[in-house]
Amino acid sequence: MRVNSNFCKMHKTTKASKALVQTSSLYRGYSKNEYINKFPEDPLTFQMLYKDKGMATCKFIDSRFDGFKGSGNREIQINGILLRIVTKPMPQPAQKYISVRFNTDKYTCPKTGKTVNPMLYRRLPLLEEEINRQIGRILEGVHEVYLCPFIEIDSHL
Repeated sequence: MRVNSNFCKMHKTTKASKALVQTSSLYRGYSKNEYINKFPEDPLTFQMLYKDKGMATCKFIDSRFDGFKGSGNREIQINGILLRIVTKPMPQPAQKYISVRFNTDKYTCPKTGKTVNPMLYRRLPLLEEEINRQIGRILEGVHEVYLCPFIEIDSHL
């Protein structure tokens, strides 16, 4: 059995089965460093680079959208309305706002009642969709509410 042909330089080992399982299941067949270098904008890369889920979420938002500011939580002013992406509770602002509360931790599914904890890299694309939806909502003046088990929306318009 040729072990070395299936692994990157970091995973050449005599324990082939363990290294193969770690390599293929965790980072889609790449070592951690290879994956980060090959897919720098992938949500899994943000989860690997930043051990704090809140920081990974903020860096993900910064990589996808221009104009968000703040430390910890992110805010942007659009047409006189403040759009806030919150990972930790914050006081409500005194102006018109839409606040998207993104829960980075486990949650209870409202349909099944079970506690679930999907990986952050699977949730971040859904957050990106929600931010785009809320930006469109602000630009069009539409006041609809969309519910997701780990995204809560609060608005004062």
